[in-house]
Amino acid sequence: MFKTPPMSTEARFGAMPDCAPIQPQASPRSLWMKTLPTPKSPTHSLYSPLSFKTPTKGSHRMSINTSFDDSVFSPSQDLTSSTERDFFPSPDTPPVDTMYGPKLSMDSPISPQLASPREKRSFPVSVTFSEEDVVHELDDSVISDSVPISLNNTALGKGAYSTVLECSSPTEKFAIKIPTNSKKSKYIYKEMFNYKIIQNYLIKNDFPLDSFPILNAHGLTFMNKKQYVKLRVGETVPCLVLPLVLSTLDKLISNSAPSNPPYQLHISSDLWWVLAKQLLMSLIVLHDCHMVHMDFKPTNILYDPITQNFKVADFTSAELAEDVAAEYKTKIDNGMFFDLTLQYCAPELIGTPPAAPSYMTDLYAVGLILLSAATGEEPYSEIIKSQNASSMIYLNESIKKNKVLDLLSNRAFAILRSNTDADMLIRMILQERCSLEQVVEFVNSI
Repeated sequence: MFKTPPMSTEARFGAMPDCAPIQPQASPRSLWMKTLPTPKSPTHSLYSPLSFKTPTKGSHRMSINTSFDDSVFSPSQDLTSSTERDFFPSPDTPPVDTMYGPKLSMDSPISPQLASPREKRSFPVSVTFSEEDVVHELDDSVISDSVPISLNNTALGKGAYSTVLECSSPTEKFAIKIPTNSKKSKYIYKEMFNYKIIQNYLIKNDFPLDSFPILNAHGLTFMNKKQYVKLRVGETVPCLVLPLVLSTLDKLISNSAPSNPPYQLHISSDLWWVLAKQLLMSLIVLHDCHMVHMDFKPTNILYDPITQNFKVADFTSAELAEDVAAEYKTKIDNGMFFDLTLQYCAPELIGTPPAAPSYMTDLYAVGLILLSAATGEEPYSEIIKSQNASSMIYLNESIKKNKVLDLLSNRAFAILRSNTDADMLIRMILQERCSLEQVVEFVNSI
């Protein structure tokens, strides 16, 4: 016998006013004016679709330079600068010795451009970009062997498809994501290609890199068993080199002390609003890039305690909206579905039939993240603590019925009731299911 979900949030909080429709001329651009960077000369309206055309041979190149430094190239800047020449391999570059031993010649299949047909099966497939475009952009991401990278064997994280270790060059430390084996290489290639699309947006809109709300990948390098002993003999795998950010929102929430009455937002009011605005900014960027993240959760939000900036990371699951639609039909026809984290899952994703991931399901996950950062409690934490079959059934039913706010502890309710603006924002996202435009309009009105 399962208990009935508690009374609705409306009964405890009172009815919420209807969300006023956003006027066509209204824009979330003013959000940038509050602690977030403003593009100097954006090339298109935030909410006008990008002109993604069916690629043809030699067309639709995303000319992006990735490097180890924190500079951002403006659209007018020469992208074949010394930075590019220093960090990216040239066909004319002679083989040299590195700390890894003899440098692999450019004639060896260590770049996407020179990969075998079997290796190219690991590359992302898109209805928007041709295989030639995908290969070109991945090849443009390869870091030259002239930049030595050594593993420090400090584990930063581990997932189903890869391990993240600390690594270093002669001047700086980084994080490197290594697939568990060559069969998992496709996840590294896919994530790098997603980062390239976002880098294109970053450069086109001339954003300062430090305050950009999404992590910027440095590029791809290749490793074999000599560099990473856990790989098999004969395996050469692509690895994703990323900035080293040692903390996450998950750790920040865990390490923040609970406040005493009057109840304050768990991670502090100032930091919570920075988080809210930067997550909303990341959603705007993803919307402009036609991309759905599909895995928003606190462990995928990096936090820099020095700058107090948050950055969205882990684009392994992310896909272009057009590709999500195509893959959704295939998965449904085969009785499959996308990987989900139930605690940060929108109700429609586990409906019958399940809906496809979308901008709105990403927004819902962001609402759950903000709820956790505000209260210090993970969504549905009381149910999950039970760890039995009946609790998991109850969890699924509670998610389907959108009962997350009704299942909060008394302390969590008290925190929200003591912070009316934060409470209203969370309820707009989770209870009223307002659009991103409406949510941003509310934040701007505070």
